[in-house]
Amino acid sequence: MSRLRLRFAAAFTLSGTAAYGAYATWSWTRFFAGDLDEPNAGLDGPWPALDQDADLAGLVRCWYTENGLKEMHKIRPPLRSFAATNAPYAAPQYDACVIGAGIAGLHTALSLAERGKKVIVLEAKRVGCGASGRNGGQLISGFEGDVDFISGEEAEKAILRQTVESGMELTRQRVKKYNIQCDLIESEVFEVALRLERVIETLDDVQHHADHESAPDAGYKWRPLTGEMVREEGLNSPLIQHAIAQPAASLNPMALCYGLARACEEQGAVIHEGSEVVAVNRISPDTADEHFKVRTAFGSLTAKHVVLCTNSAPAALCPRLAACSVFASTGMMVTEPLPKDVLSECIRRDDLIVYDDRVDMTFFRRIAGNRLLFGGLGSPLPMERKTMEKALLTELHHIFPKLQPHVNERRGIAQSWQGGVSLRLPWFAMVGRDAPSGMWHILALGGHGLAPGCAAAETIAKAICYGDEDFKIWQSVNYFRPPPAALQEYLPPSIPVFSTLGAAGANLACHYFGLVDRRHGKPMY
Repeated sequence: MSRLRLRFAAAFTLSGTAAYGAYATWSWTRFFAGDLDEPNAGLDGPWPALDQDADLAGLVRCWYTENGLKEMHKIRPPLRSFAATNAPYAAPQYDACVIGAGIAGLHTALSLAERGKKVIVLEAKRVGCGASGRNGGQLISGFEGDVDFISGEEAEKAILRQTVESGMELTRQRVKKYNIQCDLIESEVFEVALRLERVIETLDDVQHHADHESAPDAGYKWRPLTGEMVREEGLNSPLIQHAIAQPAASLNPMALCYGLARACEEQGAVIHEGSEVVAVNRISPDTADEHFKVRTAFGSLTAKHVVLCTNSAPAALCPRLAACSVFASTGMMVTEPLPKDVLSECIRRDDLIVYDDRVDMTFFRRIAGNRLLFGGLGSPLPMERKTMEKALLTELHHIFPKLQPHVNERRGIAQSWQGGVSLRLPWFAMVGRDAPSGMWHILALGGHGLAPGCAAAETIAKAICYGDEDFKIWQSVNYFRPPPAALQEYLPPSIPVFSTLGAAGANLACHYFGLVDRRHGKPMY
């Protein structure tokens, strides 16, 4: 009888996991096709067909594209030429082929082009159409994940320094150098404590960074704030007890993508939209003549290096990388213009970015026209727009009760849209070179990609151009403990989570952390 029960439980678990995986696949297919978006959100209809250049003129429809976008998007036709020869020892057409035209991909292409490399960028849909153009627009130092716990303090120092110097500062320099009109505003970011037990932990974090030997050198200028100090700074919420403040910047991420694409072309790089890569073949591996043949639906090319910057790796191109991450959706909304006095009572400063300390965190900032940009969530599956708005409103009313009469289900929301983040275990960006496939990759930035994406891009570019090995610091965070050097080449680049199991696991994790956040946050509500 016990064996029968075990078999029944195993069959039930496997069938349930398979059913959930199928549902997750169907949901994400609808998300990427634009079926979950209503006319004022998300995408302007389905993604463009690869064989219809005219459809490429459509832009991702969100607040960033429809309200004074100064960096204009232009049509970049699909790749329609084929490699001249299949001879294995023919000279590659390009020094590097970058797959994906988001923040990481464009920064990589620009870093390579600035160093004189011949670069081509292939984008399956449109420049900045994914997570890169749909985020909160927060340029913040640091990274998503606990490097100190995983790889030690030295790795934490090195990566932290890179996110400041090669992430935030390099982004600022490029915005200025190429005159990118992305509304960059020098700001300050508050990481606020919403859970009672996190107040003490937050103060411990401040002390840790204050004692950190490399804190000044790495650019960390932490400022601990009590609840009273936070209110004096112009942030009034009954939830907030303590905060950590540090320099940051806000910007229009979609405009940044368009500006980076223009800068790449000014440096000689070539960008093709509507050019989904269907195969990458490694030719003459581990020899001086090693290169890659990259095929799209309507063309092909050869390149000395391939850099995968697609948020989550396509299974068709590299199953090892694809098995190591799962997707999650985020939600954002912009309010209608609010009464100035009401908004100022909640958040007075225009140069303030706020995010909380929960796993299922929220973030917000004031934007032009007395509006509030508010986002967060962390769903393993995309949501219907009304469901997403309802969840965001619940969080907004917890944090700012005074806004409830002005922003609710009946009024006050100007626009809402969804984004996507790629996550893996351990929770940290997946940066490095996959030995079996030979491809470089910048993946799974975990929703914190503006500065780390730029830093990782510069690191990979230096490795390609000069043989620099700084990327190995990032690669050391692939497991909860670094595996033996002899095994690193043969192991997957991170802990495999697989699509179906990963989707089910992500769903359980999101619900678990949501319950933890609510349980500990209730007394402060």
